[in-house]
Amino acid sequence: MMTREERLKFCSICQKRQMDMQRGLVCSLTNEYATFDEKCTDFEADETAIAKELTKQNTRKNCKKQEGF
Repeated sequence: MMTREERLKFCSICQKRQMDMQRGLVCSLTNEYATFDEKCTDFEADETAIAKELTKQNTRKNCKKQEGF
């Protein structure tokens, strides 16, 4: 069974995500936290969000290299 944190990795790059100021990231289809295991059948990749996440990961990786980690 997947944890909420594991599901958020998918949800944060899905076009169907919605920010609820009280609860955080929820699905815009259900207005609830994701409940899927392994794969969401409604997932639609948000290419802009994916590009931002890749840039963020590359920046972290480069910082660690510069710090000698």
